[in-house]
Amino acid sequence: MNLKTTYFRCLMNHNILIILAFVGLVSCKNTQTEIDKFDKRNFSIEKSKQVELLYTDSAMLRITINAPEVWQHKTETPLMEMPKGITVFMYNNEGIQTTKMTANYARREQSTRLMMAQGNVKIINKEGDTLRTEKLYLDEGKQIIYTKEYVKIRTPKQIIDGNGLESNLQFTRYRILDIKGMVTVKNNLQ
Repeated sequence: MNLKTTYFRCLMNHNILIILAFVGLVSCKNTQTEIDKFDKRNFSIEKSKQVELLYTDSAMLRITINAPEVWQHKTETPLMEMPKGITVFMYNNEGIQTTKMTANYARREQSTRLMMAQGNVKIINKEGDTLRTEKLYLDEGKQIIYTKEYVKIRTPKQIIDGNGLESNLQFTRYRILDIKGMVTVKNNLQ
């Protein structure tokens, strides 16, 4: 092999590398808009574990939310997502816990102060009345909870089922929108 052949092979290998690099650069066709969307989609979520959130009004504790994981979506419409479930405690004007709510999933829109709980939603009030449904909304501004879904309420004396519900946050004054059935419980067997 002579010097001319070796030089030619080196020159060809060098040219192939330049061509491959150029093809690699040219094949990327992301626009600035696509890059911005990627950045917002992947880097606008803050994830936290074992979170306790306290909501107050006039220096009084109103709601406590405990969640094993919280995702804060830092977008144009801020959203808090609790993908691994929640436990919510609600308090009266004296700061006494009156209500407990649990659900498998929840999300809260921060601008509207509206929380949606979904999946095995259960609420128990201070009298022991229990509500079960699959989807429920908690409106902090209006101080109400509501749903259009099927609901089942068990009190010490009755079992009521129907569709739709409106209630105060403490679940002490409630109304089922479309009652489907009511059973009187004679013995409260646990």
